[in-house]
Amino acid sequence: MRTAHKLGKPRLESILNMAGRVISRLVRSRQFLICWTRLSDSAPTEQTVPPTATGSCPSRAEWVWLLLLLAAFFIGNLLTCNLYPVVWCDEVTYSEPALNWAKTGNFTTTVWELQPANTFPAAYPPLYALALCPWVKVWGGSVLAVRSFNYLLMAGVAFLLWLACWRCRLVESAWGRLFVVISAHLGFGISYAYRCARPDVLGMLCLMLLLLAFSLPKARHRIFLVALLSALTVWIGLQVALFAAMVGALAWLILRRLTFKDLLVVASGMTAGLASLFLFLHWQGVLKYFLQLVFGIVGRPATESSKFTLLERCRPLLEGIIADNLGDFSAAIIFLGVGCAVVVNYRRFSPAEKRLLAFLLTVAMAVPVFFSFTGHFAFYYAYMKFIPQLLALFVACFPSEARLVKCRRQTWLTRFCVTLLIAAALVGLPLRLLVSCLGSKIVSRSEIQRAIAAQVSETDIAFTDFAAFFEVKQRARVVYDAWYSRAFFIQADSAHDFSEDEKRSLTVLVIRAGEVEKLTNFFGGNWVAVTPPFGDTQDYGRLARLPFIGGKFASYAQQPQNERCQFVILRRAADTKSATEN
Repeated sequence: MRTAHKLGKPRLESILNMAGRVISRLVRSRQFLICWTRLSDSAPTEQTVPPTATGSCPSRAEWVWLLLLLAAFFIGNLLTCNLYPVVWCDEVTYSEPALNWAKTGNFTTTVWELQPANTFPAAYPPLYALALCPWVKVWGGSVLAVRSFNYLLMAGVAFLLWLACWRCRLVESAWGRLFVVISAHLGFGISYAYRCARPDVLGMLCLMLLLLAFSLPKARHRIFLVALLSALTVWIGLQVALFAAMVGALAWLILRRLTFKDLLVVASGMTAGLASLFLFLHWQGVLKYFLQLVFGIVGRPATESSKFTLLERCRPLLEGIIADNLGDFSAAIIFLGVGCAVVVNYRRFSPAEKRLLAFLLTVAMAVPVFFSFTGHFAFYYAYMKFIPQLLALFVACFPSEARLVKCRRQTWLTRFCVTLLIAAALVGLPLRLLVSCLGSKIVSRSEIQRAIAAQVSETDIAFTDFAAFFEVKQRARVVYDAWYSRAFFIQADSAHDFSEDEKRSLTVLVIRAGEVEKLTNFFGGNWVAVTPPFGDTQDYGRLARLPFIGGKFASYAQQPQNERCQFVILRRAADTKSATEN
């Protein structure tokens, strides 16, 4: 078995510096602020609103409010990091290689059941974990340090979204553009995507830069950057590339703003990105593990559904699609508002606005369907439908004809839009944080870190629950979790289990208090608890007794991203005395 090459720090830093130079060159471009698509056709019509002083250039006050909002959300996310979400398996898998590199210089993983331990990570494309390496090297490997990387990326995404709303004239008013920034941070689904260590925010950032790359005036620069960013979508995540390809095709068909040549450039970049990713993983000796995962996910719907009739195949798929759309409360509210505004203002839309609305709504509705057929649509992909719906709300509520004259109907629609935005924001992240405070007693991560640091040493080989992984990883040199073994989660038939040698090598367990018997029997040997239960507790009894919505709270509390627990530390009986002496 070929192990992963050691990824040297100078080599990694040179790659990151090169990427930084490319991005800075894009930012310095004189035409960076010109978007590739417009609300109106290139030829002016009666229904097209000419640029105004207010619409063409944001005021100084708007810039100040924008920067204050971005800073406030970044600080607010830092302060509420521990409230939501609970550390889950995805965070561990995506960030563990970067933690290993910062600690040992080896970019490897020991938390994935589809490949051997201490090999280059093949559970996903590696760009996010590689970008995380210098961040955790500087700021450390705590939960706050790892998650703050995404908080910073989200500030960049919100800024680029605000920029697109301004330059594309999607949102004419300053208050509207600032509401877009607020909604992007507070949406029910999107708030999970950026508040945990997943690559979704890096994907959003790459997609926004790809949009703006089409604005470059020189064809040579434009083609190069579009192809480069298209290739990077593959290195961030195959779902990001799939979304970019789908949006590009719909823009060509509906908006008529992309040429077939543009699609070829995007397709060529993605093809080059996929080929380079395969070559890189082959060089690391882990390509077969990556392909097993990809074909396992993509082929699963067709393989499983082939055993059933057409009705039996479609019913669970349709139920899943409906649940995906209604499960995001913020997106559901926005979508309802868009429908109402379209009915009221339909005759006032220009042809260009009708095409834009058709494009945005098609993207929002087609993404869950398309992803469900090709693999799965998860709630952390919420940005793929929430952002188009959010922009569609402003286009539907404020058509170009209505901007020319003030009327009672337009005043009513303005209030309606503001009410919807506030409601969508309140049922998003604020509701999640409030429920966490009301239903749980949450201790600080530093308190958990102190309890673990007192019992876990650098020489230990540990098995830990996902929720305590980052604290254990700061102490033990080797850390396993439940995703390393098919005994706990089966990702594919080729998934492996702990070997007997690996079981015997474990010296400490940091697990949930309710799983002591199960896990000690699984690993074998004599284990002694060296701590009483410690950590978070939860009690959703009062919320679960609420009429009508109580059941929703009870179900919410059982989701792995929300469930709080207490831990206990156990040691092998032979190691207890030496650990106490240390």
